[in-house]
Amino acid sequence: MSGEKEVAIPNGVGGGGEDSFTEHSRKREAEEELSKAQRFIAGGGHILNDLCGALWFSYFMLFMTKVVKMPDSSAAGLLLFGQVTDGIATPIIGYATDKVSGLWPCKRDYGRCKSWHLLGVILVTITFPFIFSPAVGYSLYTDEWSKVSDLNKSIYYGVFIFFFQIGWASTQISHLALIPKLSSDDFVRTEVLAIRYACTVLSNMSAYIIAWIFLTLLGQETPNADECEVGDTNGATFNHIVLASVVLGLLLSILFHFFVVEKPDDFLLKKSPSTISVIQLQPIENGKLMKEEDALKNGDAAAAEALLAPVTSPKKSSKKMNPLDWMKLPHYYAACFLYIATRLATNLSMAYLPLYVQSSLDLSCGAVAFLPLIMYTSGFAVSIIIKPLNKWLGRQLAYTIGGALMLVSSLLIMFYASESQWGIYVIAILLGGGSSAMLVTSLSVTADLIGDNVQSGAFVYGSMSLIDKISSGLMVMLISSLNPCTNVKDGCGDAPEGKTFYRDALGFSSGGFAIVGMICILIIKLLMMRKTRRNKGERLSSPLGIDGGLETDVKSDK
Repeated sequence: MSGEKEVAIPNGVGGGGEDSFTEHSRKREAEEELSKAQRFIAGGGHILNDLCGALWFSYFMLFMTKVVKMPDSSAAGLLLFGQVTDGIATPIIGYATDKVSGLWPCKRDYGRCKSWHLLGVILVTITFPFIFSPAVGYSLYTDEWSKVSDLNKSIYYGVFIFFFQIGWASTQISHLALIPKLSSDDFVRTEVLAIRYACTVLSNMSAYIIAWIFLTLLGQETPNADECEVGDTNGATFNHIVLASVVLGLLLSILFHFFVVEKPDDFLLKKSPSTISVIQLQPIENGKLMKEEDALKNGDAAAAEALLAPVTSPKKSSKKMNPLDWMKLPHYYAACFLYIATRLATNLSMAYLPLYVQSSLDLSCGAVAFLPLIMYTSGFAVSIIIKPLNKWLGRQLAYTIGGALMLVSSLLIMFYASESQWGIYVIAILLGGGSSAMLVTSLSVTADLIGDNVQSGAFVYGSMSLIDKISSGLMVMLISSLNPCTNVKDGCGDAPEGKTFYRDALGFSSGGFAIVGMICILIIKLLMMRKTRRNKGERLSSPLGIDGGLETDVKSDK
């Protein structure tokens, strides 16, 4: 160890002592490093969350309105409740994970991050299946269930949603905090992050494939697949989808807890001068961790691809930022609105695409799973090519291309999709590709804004993430309040106004927020031009244009 004094060994005395000491050091270093198998298992410690996250945002509204027969407003209220719970729980659990050494009944040497991870796995495993199941003692298509008030249904499902979101946040934060503690080698940490991202991609695709299998092959009620419609008889089908996903995620979580060993804090403190903290997660070499957490949230795995690439070190800013300094910057608010508009376009398209497919287009049950899979795969493919596009074309043009794809998809939704059954597949490709391009670029703009102010970067990402969660829930509630068929128990499936409602909800939300995002990226460009004129003698630190240079110079904006 670097802090120990070297002891000189006289010639001829203990001749093999130095070789013995060197051999012992090598053995210790070998024991400290993760094997290849452990790295894969460690990267897969978030798979349970990824599977549940994909099902949560894609199918929650569909299940509540079509299967449980709740009004749109009540289902949206539950979604908002879950989003707010997650937003509040994340920083609290992050702080507790830093401060609480361990949880009962885990032993002290089990590890504080693994203890919180285990708590999250238990909560998610127990609660999530109940969210997509009939209430205990009821069947969803009986007269007894129809007599239960919407308030009592909301309270019943709200309890499970509350504990699910706490468990989700606990697993997510503890897994992110654990990665820097697995090894002192930066390359090993980056490799585990890359594996984590790959597992997220596979998890989301697996969730939709499982849903497709159960909705088309195992849960088919009618002999003709084209006549299938999601309804109260599909309660068991959704329950089987969730159970299969949870069992798969639980098995991999068990492997994680058996084979991944959390090293004590003092081990890393001796190896590295950086402090490992869930709240900060911002040692320079691991500054991507907090960004990856926001990108992976709610199944947005495609955006995390941009965060695993090497990042050019930004120029030192003249002043270290604190939250009050950030709130004085116009750049902060512009980047915040850009990120929120992008997430709203992405989240609302994920939430309303299944409802649009079933209620407006009357497509088969399989399309409810197959189209989100196409959308996600398209987003993953675009996330690979959007990185060089950001470098060659600049942030503004790369974001505008994504926004244009979203606008074209919204126009097709409004005017063409009902004319051709194949049009919806083109729409899914455009929605996935456009949302991915917008999300990756908006995260890059936020990274440019933070620059080297990593000590306060958690505030920027945390504030944006909290507003994103709350705004997504509020927008779903606002859209649901406009549903003209709120009093129809069958969820407006056959009413003409119900068919156009979900079409308009998907079309206006995806296209509208894409326009808002493009306006925000233009405002950021104008702010950068104004700042460039104000600082004529300086060049922007990054070669990426707006691209690059969202430095935080508080004095120039005062």
